[in-house]
Amino acid sequence: MNTERDYLQIKLDKTVKDKIVEYCEKQYISINSLFSYYILNKEITVKSFHIKEPELLYLTLGKNVKDMIRKKAIEMNVSYRFFLNLVAAQICQDLSL
Repeated sequence: MNTERDYLQIKLDKTVKDKIVEYCEKQYISINSLFSYYILNKEITVKSFHIKEPELLYLTLGKNVKDMIRKKAIEMNVSYRFFLNLVAAQICQDLSL
């Protein structure tokens, strides 16, 4: 079992980040776990997002999750940062945030 961790930094819309952080705090789950779950288990159907006020989000993910991010980003022909913004938008849509 590979337990290597990797760190990612992405720019998200401040409102999106705040909604995800608030949801995770209320549900007692980590942001890293929520993103990992979506990356590994959910189909990303959201195709766009917007950033009015950029804010940084730092993620610590397993190497296998980071590899999956790169794979899915290549399949969608987008950068991994763009893909992670789509994941954030999908989380907000699915959880009605």
